[in-house]
Amino acid sequence: MKRKHLFLFLKLILTVGALIYVIHVVPFGKMWETISRANLLWLFPALFLFVVSKYFSAIRLHFLFATSGVELSPAYNIRLYLLGMFYNLFLPGGVSGDGYKAYLLNKQKGYDLKMLARQLLSDRLSGLAALGAFAGFLCFFVPEFPYKLLFLASIPFGYLAYYFLMKQLSPTKKVYAKAEVYSWFVQISQLICAIALLFSLGQCPL
Repeated sequence: MKRKHLFLFLKLILTVGALIYVIHVVPFGKMWETISRANLLWLFPALFLFVVSKYFSAIRLHFLFATSGVELSPAYNIRLYLLGMFYNLFLPGGVSGDGYKAYLLNKQKGYDLKMLARQLLSDRLSGLAALGAFAGFLCFFVPEFPYKLLFLASIPFGYLAYYFLMKQLSPTKKVYAKAEVYSWFVQISQLICAIALLFSLGQCPL
């Protein structure tokens, strides 16, 4: 059996195994009952906003790749991002899909693995910085949440750490500043998506 055929066979086995696992652990009856009671006027906007958040995530990574000379068409980049999301569903760890992206780009396009790993790490750091800052801001508006001012004051220090780490990976300031703008769009769209889901399921206290 040729190597590419063996790799395809292993991917099929892994995919089938993942589907069997999902079917086994997910209570589809209860899930369908919950969805059938959901308010579609809120469910569809939630789905749309989730897709929007993933789009911003994909173009953030595309931008970071482009700064290192990785030339990908927008369509290929979206397919690559979705493939990474798929592998993240069942491979160990939250960055398994990133590893597969690096492997695929190295195998198909011949790009250096270390360079790809740096940009994938930059992508993760950018998202983490925006998530931390967003959480700090939101904590300030939660009634009776302790240490509000401490959380809010920690945001600038978090961004100092972010810029220091990103400087080791991408020395151009415009790179990590623009990546962070994309990350904020990701977090904002996901927050509104979560609120829409709560309204859809009748669980929003507002």
